[in-house]
Amino acid sequence: MIFNSPGDYTPYKDLYQYGARWLGFPSFGAFETMDSAGREFPHFKAVIYNDLEADSNTCFRGEVLISLRLMLGQLSKVRLVHHQIAPVLLISLSGRHARLLESYFDQKSKSLMMRSSDLYELNNKTSISEAFKTLTGYFFGAPAGNTV
Repeated sequence: MIFNSPGDYTPYKDLYQYGARWLGFPSFGAFETMDSAGREFPHFKAVIYNDLEADSNTCFRGEVLISLRLMLGQLSKVRLVHHQIAPVLLISLSGRHARLLESYFDQKSKSLMMRSSDLYELNNKTSISEAFKTLTGYFFGAPAGNTV
C-alpha cells in the first residue's frame, strides 16, 4: 500500500494538458492559483496559459476545463459546503495576448456563465505595462458577489 504525504493532496485535478498543437491537442495549464482563505469566500483566481493564438471570438477548451475543474474543486471542500456558487477569475495568456475570464455556474438556468474582457496586447513595453497593472489589479482585488 502506498501512502501519499498530506502535502501532496490537491482538490484540483488535471489543470494541465501537454499536447501537440499540430495533432489537434493544444497545451494548456495553470501558472499560479490563489484561493480565498476562510469560509466566507469560495472565489478562486488563476493565471493560465494556452499555446494557441487568442482572438476575441473564441473561448479555448483549456479555459473552460480549468474553470470547471477549479469550481468543482472549490465546491468539494468541506469549509465551503454552504456555498452554492464558486466564481472563478482567470487571467488567460495566449500568444501575444492576455484576457480576463470570469465564470460561475448559474443554478437557475443550469448554465455555465463565462464573460471575457477584451484582449490585452502584449507586444511592446507600453502595452505590457498597462496590461500588467490592470490584470494584477483584478487578480489581487477583493472577492465580491453573493455565493450562498
